[in-house]
Amino acid sequence: MVNNLLDITKLESGLVKVKKEWTAVEEVVGSAISHLEEQLGSRPVSVELPEIWIPMDPVLVEQALQNLLDNAIKFSPPGTAIEVRGWVEDKQFLISVADQGPGIPVGEEELIFEKLYRGTGGAAAPGAGLGLAICRGISQAHGGTILAQTRPQGGARITMALPLDGVEGMPPDLNPDFTP
Repeated sequence: MVNNLLDITKLESGLVKVKKEWTAVEEVVGSAISHLEEQLGSRPVSVELPEIWIPMDPVLVEQALQNLLDNAIKFSPPGTAIEVRGWVEDKQFLISVADQGPGIPVGEEELIFEKLYRGTGGAAAPGAGLGLAICRGISQAHGGTILAQTRPQGGARITMALPLDGVEGMPPDLNPDFTP
């Protein structure tokens, strides 16, 4: 909890400097999932990502993904699937983590990104209400956004949008067919 408080304080004060570099999306997602392997247990995780490199700070984005996955684990029934999906749209890379839990209570779609806010369904889940605030700070530090919604079929989906700019000199062989 102390580390999370330090992280959010640094993000809010602008002390965190984003170090964007061309990074393979699948490597960051794979690393985030592997760090939560024990918590995931036998829970299925489906991953649908394009094979592209995007400009990001891989350490920060991995931290955000770990927080999103951790929330999906906490707020959905054991054994239910978690979905990670990424795509390019409007000169941004979007990545979402979706679960099969109760979803986001109406009116809390923005509140859940506030520091220490645990939501009306948060009392049963462990945590201090900092994970999503950190995710918002990381997405904003990248010049991006983050959005929470309840899926029509149930469950929550959190989508982080990262702009596809900020790094020069991308080797053409990394993304031969990529046009933002």
